[in-house]
Amino acid sequence: MNKQQSFTLIELLVVIAIVGILAAIIVVSMGGAQDSARDAIRKTDVNQISKAVMIYRTNNPEVALPEETCTIGVDCSAMAIAVLGNASALTDPSSAKHYTFSSDGNDFIITSKLSDSTDYCFRSSTGQYTTNNCTSYASGPACPTGWIEMPGTSNCVMKYEAKIQGNDDGNQTYDSSFVAESRASGTPWVNINQQQANDECSAIGAHLMTNAEWVAIARNIESNSSPNTVSGAFYLGNTDAVQPVLEASTNDNDGYYGTGDSASSNPFRFSLVESAHAIAATCADSRDPVMQKRTFTLTNGAVIWDFSGNVSEWNSDTIEQADKPEGPSQWGMDFTAITNWKSLNSANFLPTNTSLSTYPNRIGGLYNGMDTTETIGYIRSGSIYGCESDAGIYYLRFDIPSTQNGILGSDLGFRCVKPKS
Repeated sequence: MNKQQSFTLIELLVVIAIVGILAAIIVVSMGGAQDSARDAIRKTDVNQISKAVMIYRTNNPEVALPEETCTIGVDCSAMAIAVLGNASALTDPSSAKHYTFSSDGNDFIITSKLSDSTDYCFRSSTGQYTTNNCTSYASGPACPTGWIEMPGTSNCVMKYEAKIQGNDDGNQTYDSSFVAESRASGTPWVNINQQQANDECSAIGAHLMTNAEWVAIARNIESNSSPNTVSGAFYLGNTDAVQPVLEASTNDNDGYYGTGDSASSNPFRFSLVESAHAIAATCADSRDPVMQKRTFTLTNGAVIWDFSGNVSEWNSDTIEQADKPEGPSQWGMDFTAITNWKSLNSANFLPTNTSLSTYPNRIGGLYNGMDTTETIGYIRSGSIYGCESDAGIYYLRFDIPSTQNGILGSDLGFRCVKPKS
């Protein structure tokens, strides 16, 4: 009778050991393949993000890159996100890792950390992809919370109209102990004259916005027309006198905040002819609700609130009665209708596209108003009480002495500018 053959214990142990070794080799090989695949994705993403920044620079040659080092998808500023565009949505294949953006304002670095913890980056200064010298730029000066970078400058401007620190009601009798602050909550600080506004900006290490700075921002908004216009007309902000002076929102996507209107509101309450007649009787009834959007987006991606409407705002410049521009009307008139700029240089006031007008482009016009023997302060923005011609990103008013709070003290505020810190 034949004996049944079987494996000995030693043979079984040898086989098990061999199988274990082979399994380990396979696992290591698969892990290496997965790492290689992830690294290939990272290198592709670095390439895509770098190209996105280069495209932005090509389309915006006069705009400096934001001076910052940030983790993409985590803590990049609005300016950096605007530079990255759709590429800001790219994420590392490992949830534990992220891509970084770093710039000194001119050159930039896009960095990823590979599976072996080696840095892989693109440096615009050399135009090369490398694993050497991926050190980020030192973070430069930045704008504080509530302020935004003025494109092409090293200055910051108040994102919101100035408020009184610690007081949500900005309609107060002036008190020099008040402190100016840029924040969303609370109504703007009003009942303040030009000199007082100048002093309050100085007290926080800033200065009252100048006419040149105002026009520079207006022209930046003009050049970035897509998010700032509808049917060729620039948004007017809170201007229909239906809503009171409003506080702002921390949500920059809620540009109609507090107005009761929206982008889907009926475009016009009247025909153009009916609107012209209605304006003479009651401005509020002729207002286009779609135009009440209160936010403007700059080319660096920053959002500024109430640059048109809500309350009028002092600029630091002054003019004498004899130097007021002349035109067909002493009151409101289109810039294109001015016949004599006198001592003023029209280039310091007009939009880049000088054919733009109050109608149909809603940029605002010049309001000379009443005569006075006193020095007159520049007033910008227009307000809730103005008609359609009495608001806009270029709106300019010459009739309130710099020492007065204005005809409507509750309608006149200010905004400050200061260097990055």
